[in-house]
Amino acid sequence: MRCELLLAAGRAADALPEITRARLFIEESGQRFNESYLARIEGEAALQLGDAAGAERAYLRVVYVARRHQMKPFELIAATALARLWLSQVKTTTTDARELLRPVYDWFTEGLESQPLVEARKLLWQTEV
Repeated sequence: MRCELLLAAGRAADALPEITRARLFIEESGQRFNESYLARIEGEAALQLGDAAGAERAYLRVVYVARRHQMKPFELIAATALARLWLSQVKTTTTDARELLRPVYDWFTEGLESQPLVEARKLLWQTEV
């Protein structure tokens, strides 16, 4: 998606119209398979723009959508991002972050050295101190 390229270039403000167009396409077409992916992109854009509350809403939406559609990889990535956000803000306790992340992390039995699982594991270690 073009919006992801813009984010990678640090151009979150330019990505917002692209995100809006993608969201409208999802709504109009009913093709929801990219909904959690787009919400994650939205969260990343919000973070780049300094909108932690917007990022939190977007990541929570990804977790919800991914759970509803049983898309564990998307849920893991969003839960990791949300836990990281919570820990950086000291907004919630480490227990909250761990309780969000632990169940989805424990679901995986393969690919434990993949980047998303390694990142999740590092966050879990931080919360278990």
